[in-house]
Amino acid sequence: MRKSQLGGPSTDRITEVQIRQGKNLLGIQYDVDLSDVVTRIMPTGADRDGNVLYLPELFLDSPLLSSYPHPKWIHMDVSDAKEVASGSEARTKDECYTLLREKAQEQFDAGCDLPNVSVSVDFLNCAKTEEYKEYGLLQNIFLGDAVRVVAPRITGTTLIVKPTHNIWLANPLPSGCASRFPLPANTARAGNPPAA
Repeated sequence: MRKSQLGGPSTDRITEVQIRQGKNLLGIQYDVDLSDVVTRIMPTGADRDGNVLYLPELFLDSPLLSSYPHPKWIHMDVSDAKEVASGSEARTKDECYTLLREKAQEQFDAGCDLPNVSVSVDFLNCAKTEEYKEYGLLQNIFLGDAVRVVAPRITGTTLIVKPTHNIWLANPLPSGCASRFPLPANTARAGNPPAA
């Protein structure tokens, strides 16, 4: 069998099943999309005269800035960061600076400095092999199960993947990892699954 066919109920459980290099991992392919990565944010507000208010340091850098060949920056207008001299919404320039920094940091905390990564994983489902016949129940994986992919020579790390329909979502990768597998017709939710 070349590729696993996933089926069964959606269980949302973490399994002990591993897709491991040298055991049942047949191939892995990465696609890294850097087009939406932001490593430098220049937030702006408005001073009491309506002029653009810049931070004294002008911008905030991501802690991951050195992981990229050059900064990828954006301008972020923070409409709430307006200096107001008096009234119920009074805000000093220092309070505006604090708000600008917080809004930029929220973007970094949300993962704007991480690429979108898709990973295609080709593996042998051990539950269907003669060698694992006695342990087949322990090796079964279903849609919604989380499994571990261990490929140190390829990835240098361990990925936790969760098959959902014909897409595999992974953490800690921010946008998820996608893998296309042929699925039985009764497991497809909408349309036909794409060819692998």
